[in-house]
Amino acid sequence: PFALLDQSLRGAVGNSSVTGITYTNGQVTGWTVASVAYVAAYGADGLISITRGGQPFMTVTYTNGLPTTVTYA
Repeated sequence: PFALLDQSLRGAVGNSSVTGITYTNGQVTGWTVASVAYVAAYGADGLISITRGGQPFMTVTYTNGLPTTVTYA
């Protein structure tokens, strides 16, 4: 699951058309790709969800502080 999460974020953020990256408390909380806004939310263990254009994009669940599933909408 962690590899899927990493690959997803690389695809979403590693794009040359990324603009408007925002940070909150040192974490990336938003960015825009080709006019589509992405918003990231964090919990105690780390990244818990990303929305794309206001719609669910992916969620991450954790067990004992480790990511165990990455689910795409």
